[in-house]
Amino acid sequence: QTGAWDILPTTFQESPPPPHVEVRINTFSLFAVGVRQPVGPLPATTPVPTPVPTATAVPTPVVVPTATALPVVAGPTPVPTPLPAATLTPLPTATAAPAPVATVTPPEEAPPAPAAGFPVGATIGIVVGVLVALGIVGGVIYSRRSR
Repeated sequence: QTGAWDILPTTFQESPPPPHVEVRINTFSLFAVGVRQPVGPLPATTPVPTPVPTATAVPTPVVVPTATALPVVAGPTPVPTPLPAATLTPLPTATAAPAPVATVTPPEEAPPAPAAGFPVGATIGIVVGVLVALGIVGGVIYSRRSR
């Protein structure tokens, strides 16, 4: 019977360190992808002969017909149909609610006033902002030194 530890190899080989890969993105080249000029000599084109101007004909004026009024055709007058009479349903009569019994509650203690000074939320926000700024500065310094 072999246990799980018997299957493991007894010698461990240390893997080689990963190659250092540096990725640089030129933001200008990202925007200038579509406007690149072809490299090398331009293909030879046959010259296009320039046309000789000929006498242009004088355009004849276009006559736009005016709108003619449509004849009014007298038709049968529509007869209004009477609407059905609305049936009213009586609303249920409201019963008077019993008068509430006045209960006297003892005066409660006033809630404690907030402590004077800087609010806690603003303090937390400032601390988080300072930590983020320190992390950005540290990351920039670390990336500059590791080059």
